[in-house]
Amino acid sequence: MQKRKVMLVVFLGVFCLSMSLVDARAQDSAAESGAPGVAQAEMEEFLLDANVDETQTLSRGVTGAMLANLSRGDQAHQAQIQTVDIFKPTMKIGGQTIRNFRDSYRYNIAAYELDKMLGTNLVPATVARPYKGKKAAFTVWVAPVMMTEATRMANNAMPPDAESWNFQINRIRVFTQLIYDTDPNLGNLLITSQWRLWKVDLTRSFRQFKQLMDESKLLTIDQDFYDALKTLTLDSCKETLGDQLSGPEIKGLLARRDLIIEIFDVAAAAKGRDAVITTAPSD
Repeated sequence: MQKRKVMLVVFLGVFCLSMSLVDARAQDSAAESGAPGVAQAEMEEFLLDANVDETQTLSRGVTGAMLANLSRGDQAHQAQIQTVDIFKPTMKIGGQTIRNFRDSYRYNIAAYELDKMLGTNLVPATVARPYKGKKAAFTVWVAPVMMTEATRMANNAMPPDAESWNFQINRIRVFTQLIYDTDPNLGNLLITSQWRLWKVDLTRSFRQFKQLMDESKLLTIDQDFYDALKTLTLDSCKETLGDQLSGPEIKGLLARRDLIIEIFDVAAAAKGRDAVITTAPSD
């Protein structure tokens, strides 16, 4: 049985690699460079300036997102383009009525900028750029994708480095609660061939709520993430996120930040700090 699982993982990796429309190695290098620095800045510049050569509407999802081939000189990468920007006073989803429902490309941009502020390296490079007369978000296409988290769980595929994996998963859990992502679809968690996790399609995030969706998801947090959360201020968030988020959305974000810090402080006092606030895995 284990051999069959390993073969499935290998097959999925080869299949996704063969489906790439551009140089997968170049894309993977760009997408894997999540840490702030020259590579990240260069990718942002590329997304802003590159020619849009051809596009196709993605079959998955309901936001009409497009996959685009971009080029600039001898550089070529793919990107997802999203222009969705919907507001409804009430919206029924899954039997629930959601007030002030918004589904917007803006939240992809805000999530990336917040990710940079925190240094969490969970969201691929995303920029604000108009497309065919509409405001849009251009997000670098993560490739090669070995599988999604939904596929991994369905096939019980185990990561080779449990410590690194748990570190990433717990960052994802905290970040999801922080931005109040109301569509935490496991199909939107992409796993590359290096078992690197990326969180994508965040158009239903950043609700104005000042409570968390599910605090039971908050198990541990790493020290760097914990410290970075404390650095967020109303002024810094307005300066960096104000073009994409409204005042109430920013205040909701900061209120959830306060709750997250409080929850981990209480848990650390009860269980011991080392059991709750962890260190990053060594390379």
